[in-house]
Amino acid sequence: MISEIKTETQIFKFINLKTLFITIAFTLFGYLTSGVVHEMLSFVYIAFNGIVGFVLSMQSPFNKGKLVYQSVFLFIRNFCHKKVVYHALSDCEYNEADKVLESKFMYNDKFIKEGY
Repeated sequence: MISEIKTETQIFKFINLKTLFITIAFTLFGYLTSGVVHEMLSFVYIAFNGIVGFVLSMQSPFNKGKLVYQSVFLFIRNFCHKKVVYHALSDCEYNEADKVLESKFMYNDKFIKEGY
């Protein structure tokens, strides 16, 4: 079975056309919003935006086949969507020696009766 092989247009050894356009877009965004920063820092702000765009559009060293901005997005998504499971302890699971249950944030008969 024949499959099509797609390659990206390389400009230099490590810069492709997509990276160039993303870097230009970030630099242009920095130029357009440079009025919100101090006059003496406008060049630094524009250069910083260009560098951030360049770094985010490079290949990720942590996730092969992904770009850095995709890896950052996956990290943030996984970090924000962690499931925290909490369930109240029953009487048979309650242990007097367990000091964690002395917290006001635990729901058990002792704190419910005392009105916490």
